[in-house]
Amino acid sequence: MVLLLRVYDFCYNSYMSDNTQKIISLALSLSWNPEGLQELTDLITRFSLWPELFLNCLKEKICGSFYYQCQKNNITHLFPEKYKQQFKKEYISINSHNIFQMDKLETILHLFEDKNISVLIVKGYSLLKNVYPTLGSKYPGDIDLVVEQKDLILVKTILNSSGYNSKILYPDVLEKKGFLPIDLKTDLISAERIKSRAFAAELPLADIFKSSLPWADGYNFSKIPSWEDHFLILCSHAEKHAYSKISLFYDLSRILHKRSGEIDLERLKTKAFTFNLQKPFYICLKYLQKRLFFPLENKLINDLEKTINFSCLELKIVKLILSGKKLHIAGTLLPVFSIKDFGGKLRFLGELVFPSKEVLRQTTGIQNPKLSWTMYPVRILQLTGEMFKALPKLMH
Repeated sequence: MVLLLRVYDFCYNSYMSDNTQKIISLALSLSWNPEGLQELTDLITRFSLWPELFLNCLKEKICGSFYYQCQKNNITHLFPEKYKQQFKKEYISINSHNIFQMDKLETILHLFEDKNISVLIVKGYSLLKNVYPTLGSKYPGDIDLVVEQKDLILVKTILNSSGYNSKILYPDVLEKKGFLPIDLKTDLISAERIKSRAFAAELPLADIFKSSLPWADGYNFSKIPSWEDHFLILCSHAEKHAYSKISLFYDLSRILHKRSGEIDLERLKTKAFTFNLQKPFYICLKYLQKRLFFPLENKLINDLEKTINFSCLELKIVKLILSGKKLHIAGTLLPVFSIKDFGGKLRFLGELVFPSKEVLRQTTGIQNPKLSWTMYPVRILQLTGEMFKALPKLMH
């Protein structure tokens, strides 16, 4: 069933016509590519596939940014009134949602500050606060907090006392009705709970904490990664999620645009090789240059391409990703052509069904430290239940 749903997703949800793709790319890139405004205006004037455009913006979670950029550049009057109102409604909804969630996040951070607990806020809300122009421009799916292993139990206790409860599939993802889930991590790629990811990258958490920046004035223990580290974290995140959404790349472009004075791309290239992230680093930069028209030097891209050993089949899949079409298919296929990466994908699937003792203990409530064969059927029932709960969302 999962395979059939994935095929459905590939075949139905991933389609984007050339004009739709070009309009989205030009609109999102107006902050650093103002020369594209005239071409965008011409395309919108004669454009007719508005249902496709709106649905793709929803699917890619870029409605807010698309509307903001078009409104800022005074071209929303070219939209059909129906879709102008739909985009506006979505933007206002995202903005209201983020005002509420940001306030609740800062309430939680103050609890950690009171206990002198160091936390690292990554992705979503750290980007929204620092590199996006408005709170309506981005819709984070959850709140990502990285904590030191020694503080994990205390952090979960604080969150439990605030009404958050552990999710069935992963006990370090905590949920509360009406609030975004909080994804607690003790490393940056979740290798502590998904062992197959341990080989994927070597992001040194201690060093990232050391070079981190305050969340805001007055915060001593709530931090965000330095912008160079954040860029590489997001490259790893894009790879982990199969390069499946334009928003993954747009986050990166916003960092480069807003924090260019704090990022040295040559130094970042060296770090990418050090952290074993050279392939996703190259794919992300190339996508930014080709699909989001970000002004990157060809020399940097070409030097990277010469030093990375892509197989012929990998290169074909990379080209499919860079075409901007069927992103999820291409990103899912890419690991198939690397024995190590493919093995990691298989191990990940195995761990989902047959997880570690600790995950089983926390998700089933069975406290016996000896691994019981009865726990795996319980786990499979849990997975089946979660899959059926997610079915309406997948089919929407």
